[in-house]
Amino acid sequence: MNLTSTDIIIFIVFSLLLLKGFWQGFVRALIGPLACVIAVMTAWLLWVTTKNWYLSFLTLTLGQIMLSWAMGLAIRAFDHAFPPNPPLISRILGAGISLVWGSVWVILITAFLMLLPSQVMDIGKTQDDIRASQYYRIVALYIPIFPGTAEDCGREACYAGPEKVMASLSTGNVAPLLNDPRVKELLRDPEFMSASQNRDYAKVFNNPKLQVLIKDPRFIMNALRAYPQIRHDLEKARAENPDNP
Repeated sequence: MNLTSTDIIIFIVFSLLLLKGFWQGFVRALIGPLACVIAVMTAWLLWVTTKNWYLSFLTLTLGQIMLSWAMGLAIRAFDHAFPPNPPLISRILGAGISLVWGSVWVILITAFLMLLPSQVMDIGKTQDDIRASQYYRIVALYIPIFPGTAEDCGREACYAGPEKVMASLSTGNVAPLLNDPRVKELLRDPEFMSASQNRDYAKVFNNPKLQVLIKDPRFIMNALRAYPQIRHDLEKARAENPDNP
């Protein structure tokens, strides 16, 4: 079994998470997850009722920080109920909570890195290391937004160059997206296509047809799974044919 730099980093991070949770105990380890869940639910309710994304974002970010701080103060105010040296069972539960909660963040960060264009900060080498890691192979089996490795996907067309790009875009993870009648209708919308070509992202995002799509969790999942394939195919084609960007 070959380990990459990603595997080593993940091992260190998970070890630190276990130690942190073991030291904190059950109650203190629960502060972060509980504050985040409350902040997410509050931000979602604000978005549903007000459609104010700025207020919702502030609630999500600042709300989580303030809640964590307030809960920490409350625990310190009742030290007799939450001793600084928790019993062994509390430490074990704390280690488990810390590991699970930290794993969620690690997976989200991994997804973010893998969805970035490879030209951003020359992140292509980092993405290759992540993709070759044992950690990524395991996660890709269970988390739908991860595309899997090149060998696992069985889509040679994805890596065959510009002459097969269009063929590959109708296969693999892209097929469910392109076969959606709503997506076909969106791509036939002249206003949407014009805004896309002009990089008018405000008009693109506010397109009524797109607004309907992004409210569908199944579409979001298909789009996340298709994006790495589309990005890789287009980058491969651009690299092999730089005169026709």
